Amino acid sequence: MRKEVLQSILFPSHVISSQHAAKTIVTTNGRSYTGIVGAGAAGAKIVLQANGEKFTVQANEIDEIVPSPKSAMPDGLLNTLTLEEISDLFAYLGVIPSQSVARGRAEDTQN
Repeated sequence: MRKEVLQSILFPSHVISSQHAAKTIVTTNGRSYTGIVGAGAAGAKIVLQANGEKFTVQANEIDEIVPSPKSAMPDGLLNTLTLEEISDLFAYLGVIPSQSVARGRAEDTQN
């Protein structure tokens, strides 16, 4: 489990669960929308993009729907965090022991 959590955070497109697989809808006028696709009214599809925007595409406007090789989870989620924040996040998720790596182990700081 720990390996999968780390891998999903660091490399979101490496393995994509079918539950969270993004799809690309190509419309008859050539536009593309990529994100998590859900059912809408009267055969329409609702696309939730990674940036939070929602688009509704009517059934008669859909040319094709194809699986996306890219995860809906954006790359670089840890880029804005400090080492301490990353360590705390991993500890919270149970990926590392509760002692924070960024803070050092108690026996290392006492010597």
